[in-house]
Amino acid sequence: MKSKFLLLFSIIIAGLIIVGCDTEDPIVPPPPDPLEGELAKVRSATEKYQNMDKTLSDGYEDIDLFAPNQGWHYLNAGLLDEIFDMEKPEILVYAPGPNGGLILVAVEYAVPVTLSPDAPTGFTGEDDVWHINTDFGLWVLHTWVWSDNPDGMFNDTNPLVTQNQLDAELAKVRSATERYQNMDNALSDEYEDIDLFAANQGWHYLNAGLLDEIFDMDKPEILVYAPGSNGGLILVAVEYAVPVALSPNAPEGFTGEDDVWHINTDFGLWVLHTWVWSDNPDGMFNGTNPLVAQNQLEAELAKVRSVTERYKDLNNALADEYEDIELFAPNQGWHYLKAGLLDEIFDLNKPEILVYAPDSNGGLMLVAVEYAVPVNLSPDAPEGFTGEEDVWHINEDFGLWVLHTWVWYDNPDGMFNDTNPRVPTEP
Repeated sequence: MKSKFLLLFSIIIAGLIIVGCDTEDPIVPPPPDPLEGELAKVRSATEKYQNMDKTLSDGYEDIDLFAPNQGWHYLNAGLLDEIFDMEKPEILVYAPGPNGGLILVAVEYAVPVTLSPDAPTGFTGEDDVWHINTDFGLWVLHTWVWSDNPDGMFNDTNPLVTQNQLDAELAKVRSATERYQNMDNALSDEYEDIDLFAANQGWHYLNAGLLDEIFDMDKPEILVYAPGSNGGLILVAVEYAVPVALSPNAPEGFTGEDDVWHINTDFGLWVLHTWVWSDNPDGMFNGTNPLVAQNQLEAELAKVRSVTERYKDLNNALADEYEDIELFAPNQGWHYLKAGLLDEIFDLNKPEILVYAPDSNGGLMLVAVEYAVPVNLSPDAPEGFTGEEDVWHINEDFGLWVLHTWVWYDNPDGMFNDTNPRVPTEP
């Protein structure tokens, strides 16, 4: 009887608890903030423009306008109409980022005053206060979706963005030339090796099509490469060049007085080195840089590495018409010849022979390049690298002056020795 009473009591108590719970007000989450949803929509639509290439390909153009505490403005004129479309801002705003180049910091909406006498209706709420830019006759609204702004999402300026125009100009140069850290991009954009090495500067690559009276910071006429820590060439500077014949006076360059141009009398050019890709203790615009190699042989070997690095992949060598001549030499390796290069010219960029040796995985690795000049075209040993270390000899079997250069495999017997004791004597 007692147990039945306890069971009934438990059931009653449980029912009271359930009823009590049912009478409490349910927890209702707050409604979503419509403005936050709109800003998320803007970020989603413009995220791709963190890549400047996407910006340019979608019709945004550099209008060469920098505003302090805002940045560089890129306009898509095709979007200028009376319509506010949050997913299609008329202007993108870039400023210097932590890597020294430009990063997207804001979008800017713009509506011509002639098409909308009153301020456009923009985002939800009262925070987006438009104002008229009288220089351009536009209603404008900055929206800092890509950078924190302590003064507010829609404030016209941002104290966290630089107001130093020179810093912003140098960041713009870095963004415009970053792709040339890959030498292939420089060559495809018509920068040509003019075979000019200058001590404490580097190798100069000229785009002759850019030589005119105009200084355009986005389009340097010359790119400068020097030996890097990997043994090859790295981009260290850009150089602006204006023919003296087209500009008797020094060109107007960067903001301020630091950029002192000088005349290169050999070429008849006003020139200005700008060390955006290498620290220079002597200054951003100094003509030379003490941190860059002044040893020409070292620079020449770095150049060889840069132009032959792709041949570490044997498929690239074969695609470029280097052919296996089925010649293995002890302490050298297998020789691949490009017969089309055999002439009287020594060109360190174009070795006639590539030399491969067995690697630890059973494949082949690039160990050296070999220069070859027919004896019947050059009775005397060719002029090769700077200095006296590159001693050519005649290969009697082939009637060639030859020079091994061990740029890809250390050789205890010397860079230009004919053989390398570290390479096997048998295939």
